[in-house]
Amino acid sequence: MIALLRESLKYLLVIALFVAALATVNHLAYQRGASDALLAVAEQQNSDNKRDFSAFQEALHQQFAQAQQWNERLSNLLAERAKDNAHTTKELKDALKKTQTARQSCQLDDDVMQQLNAAQTRAASTTRDGFARDAERLLPRPETRGEQ
Repeated sequence: MIALLRESLKYLLVIALFVAALATVNHLAYQRGASDALLAVAEQQNSDNKRDFSAFQEALHQQFAQAQQWNERLSNLLAERAKDNAHTTKELKDALKKTQTARQSCQLDDDVMQQLNAAQTRAASTTRDGFARDAERLLPRPETRGEQ
């Protein structure tokens, strides 16, 4: 009977070891599947992040190109303004040069004074309003977003 018990224990031990091995293999397979799933999710997130970063980078390049265009337009506008200012200054100097002797003797025609006043008014108006008006005409308004 002891031999039968020993024989039964051997089979029981073999069966227990077999069940333990199956449980270990099952657990390892489950862990491998979970790892593979986590890896797939991480790879998908990485792919999404790369796509989002590429889109951000492209938008940044477009904004930079647009800023360069606006800078060029503004530079041209400032150059035109400087040219207009030089022309106005030349007109004023020429008008003052023509009337230098008359001013020294306090003999000026009304027409000359009106021309000087008109030139002064134009210069002041251009200084005050001209640049802003030209900037609004040449430079696009910045886009406003609904985000606050």
